[in-house]
Amino acid sequence: MELKQNAAILNKENSFLRGVKDCLPTILGYLSIGFAAGVVERTAGFSLMEIALMSLLLYAGSAQFIAAGMWVAGAPVTSIIIMIFIVNLRYLLLSAALSPYFRHLSTWKNTITGFLLTDETFGVAANELSSKKTR
Repeated sequence: MELKQNAAILNKENSFLRGVKDCLPTILGYLSIGFAAGVVERTAGFSLMEIALMSLLLYAGSAQFIAAGMWVAGAPVTSIIIMIFIVNLRYLLLSAALSPYFRHLSTWKNTITGFLLTDETFGVAANELSSKKTR
């Protein structure tokens, strides 16, 4: 019994490390988008504190570019919020595409997994899961 538990733990660790390895190339994309968004936001007149706050509150890089552009154009804050909401609705579709592979997880784990979903992680996950059967 203990041998099976140890094998299951080792398998989970190997799966995690493989996932980290598969996602490493996307870090370069995150860094470049993050730097570009920071430059655009600084050019738009945001302070370093506002840029940091925007990075914490707006998970999608595209939302940061949209917010900065609309702010410079003089759009009302409500319009910026609505536009960011509409742009981020794509995550609803991405999560729906992956949901059959995560049905076995609890609601709490699915919620956390959903918060970690990005365009890049969707690509990695879809590539990995496309060869597996749904549960």
